[in-house]
Amino acid sequence: MAVEPGVHVRGRDEIIAFLEQEFARRLWETVVHVCTPIDESRVVAEGRIRWMDDERVMRDEARVWGLEFREGLLLRSVPARSAVEAETLLATSS
Repeated sequence: MAVEPGVHVRGRDEIIAFLEQEFARRLWETVVHVCTPIDESRVVAEGRIRWMDDERVMRDEARVWGLEFREGLLLRSVPARSAVEAETLLATSS
């Protein structure tokens, strides 16, 4: 999972630690407005994310994610600039 440029977290324990740290520092809300299936295991989700930044200013931005599932679990999540880009990124191997 890409956290910020040049930084990656790998594995369940590192991801949980990262999320706990981020949720402790900031208020997060994610809303999905449109979920478009590509096939049985991949979807494109379009929505918004709201959070409080380090200066305690509320931020609200449109976001797009490509999501891939396997055996009912999230296998891969890729951020994208558009639905077309999300679908293209999901078409590449992980």
